[in-house]
This record gives sequence, C-alpha cells and structure tokens, in this order.
Amino acid sequence: MQRYLTALAAAMLMSGQALACEVPDIASLDIPSGASATEAEMIQAQQAVADLVSAIEAYAACVDGLARADQRDHIRDRDDAVDAAHRLATRMNREIRNFNRAVQLASR
Repeated sequence: MQRYLTALAAAMLMSGQALACEVPDIASLDIPSGASATEAEMIQAQQAVADLVSAIEAYAACVDGLARADQRDHIRDRDDAVDAAHRLATRMNREIRNFNRAVQLASR
C-alpha cells in the first residue's frame, strides 16, 4: 500500500508539473500597422511582443524540463509557440520599419 501511495503521489506531482507548462496566448496580441500607428501604440506593441516572446521562452524551458514521457505531449505545442514567436518578432520589426518610414515621410 505504501508503494502504491508513493507512486500515486509521484504521478500527481509529475502531472502537476505538466499542467504548469501553459502555452502563452499568442492570438490575443495585436500589432498595429506601422504606417498609421502612433509612437505610443508602437512602443506598447513592441513591449507586448517582447513580453510574449519571454513568456514563450519560459514555456519552452518548462517543457524542456519535463520528464521525457511528459515532453511528448508538449513538443508540438512548444515548437509551434517558438515558431509563432519568430513570426511575431519578424512582423513587429516590419511594422517598426513601416512606422519609421511613415515618420520620415511625414517630416519632409
């Protein structure tokens, strides 16, 4: 009985660790158009992207720290989240370039 309770406690602990790795909400992030956004909107979006990228990095580290059996359930989500972080950063950089271009044109 003691061995059964120990195994049950270990399984609960491991499943709790797996539940602790939550995929960040990528869909909720809104990146404004750099051609029409204000400087404040761009700064706010840039910070939101940086925060989300940090959350994705933390999620990936969490998944990497799981036991092999638990990792299998999260590998695709981790990879998708990392890919999404790259796409977000690329898109944000493009909108920053568009914003800088719009500011430069407006100052002429």
